Amino acid sequence: MHNLNHTQLKHHAAIGGVALNWTHLENFLQSVLWRIAGMDQRVGRCITQHMPFRSLCDAIITIANETDRFKHLAPELKMLMSQCDALRIKRNDTVHALWAMFIGSSDAEAQVLNAGVGEVTGMLIKARGSLNIKINRTTVSAIDDISEEIIDFSNRLGDFVEKYIPNV
Repeated sequence: MHNLNHTQLKHHAAIGGVALNWTHLENFLQSVLWRIAGMDQRVGRCITQHMPFRSLCDAIITIANETDRFKHLAPELKMLMSQCDALRIKRNDTVHALWAMFIGSSDAEAQVLNAGVGEVTGMLIKARGSLNIKINRTTVSAIDDISEEIIDFSNRLGDFVEKYIPNV
């Protein structure tokens, strides 16, 4: 591997920030499910550790709807889970992109090094039924903003849960 320049190191750190903050949010959402389902942490983790993220969110909404104690919170939880799903897409597009510091062919003029202008470029590759490749030109600052969105959402969710959903 080649030596990384300052912009590349900042880019890698920004992606890591998104991944780390998402991990904290996902773990917190697991604890929300344990709370509304009345599970202790150890048993709850045995179940939620194997759940895909969207299934986790669906389970939170469903259990709230089916539990007299939390039924009145179901509409708010549904809205929060919808906001969380939008963040999930941003997180996935950031963490799973095929990132590069330039786009172009072997022609030196076609290779546009965008690190000098603070940009980074990623290929978002999806293959569900057909191959879909999208080029994402962004900045390290914009990736940092996604991390901040995750933190802000986590704080709002934490405030809501602390106020309305007690620990088991």
